[in-house]
Amino acid sequence: MGAGGILPVRGAGGQVLSEEKLKIRANNMRQEFMQSKDKKELEMSIEEVLSSPNASKIIVATNVDYAADCKATELKTVIEMLEHLYRSGKVTKSDIESAMADLVEFIDSFACDNPRIYDYVGDMFCSFANMQALTVAWLADCTSKVMEESCKPKVIDGAMKSIQKEYGTEAVKSCFGDASERQALERLLGKAKLTELEAQFV
Repeated sequence: MGAGGILPVRGAGGQVLSEEKLKIRANNMRQEFMQSKDKKELEMSIEEVLSSPNASKIIVATNVDYAADCKATELKTVIEMLEHLYRSGKVTKSDIESAMADLVEFIDSFACDNPRIYDYVGDMFCSFANMQALTVAWLADCTSKVMEESCKPKVIDGAMKSIQKEYGTEAVKSCFGDASERQALERLLGKAKLTELEAQFV
């Protein structure tokens, strides 16, 4: 399921860049990866700047921000890139949690520009949960901070549908069926709404 406890490998030397220049590097890394899919080049590119303060956090956040409003065809590549950086120990669980928390908590504002944002967040959650960087409990906690109540079930529904699409109906039941996770989701949505969402996956 993933390399949950890997610590990022910090380069001994490398460039120390400002936050603004790190964001530029993050965008360049993504553009290059989209063209070449060269994972070794991707690793070398991030290693050059990991001695900069908060480098991995800024690089993940910049790319998650981009993913919130990118083309559907680009989303898969952004997820693939971030997944590889995590599995290779270049970014941390905390980096992914932080970036995704900002996206989920303000999803109601992102929805104005991208009506498919719930599908996008679902796909990202599906991938990052599979590599054990995110959990259902984490998702419930972040979703509880969304201001617009009507958006909350859409977040959970998007995650459930993405998991079904990728791994099948039984995976949805397994992922969302743990007792403590169900309690968190019931607190978030209410029992009736959760049962309504689950009814799609019988």
